[in-house]
Amino acid sequence: MCLEEYRIGLRMGRIDFTGYDSTGRKQYRYIHEYETDKGRFSPKKWKEITMKAIVEADAVELLEKIKAYCSVHCAWLRKKDEIEEYAMECLCSRAYLHWDDFEQETIIWM
Repeated sequence: MCLEEYRIGLRMGRIDFTGYDSTGRKQYRYIHEYETDKGRFSPKKWKEITMKAIVEADAVELLEKIKAYCSVHCAWLRKKDEIEEYAMECLCSRAYLHWDDFEQETIIWM
């Protein structure tokens, strides 16, 4: 399984009509989606299937190193969930290969 297939190529948002409320006004909801080579997914679904792919590719240790790096170097990420999602995205897009101060001697790419 190639983790690059789960790289986020496009982040999309759209408004979806859901019906009418009790007063007759139209109701809408905002839908956020990530587009990858594997298809379009909600952020929650993307995280779920990407984590499964990371486990199958035996890249959990690498993900933990990237999470540790992001928690120190990415000041805009404040929550653990945000750090984890960003680290998963960096893993799938191979962004970590371009970080000068990231330890790459132990990195094995599947």
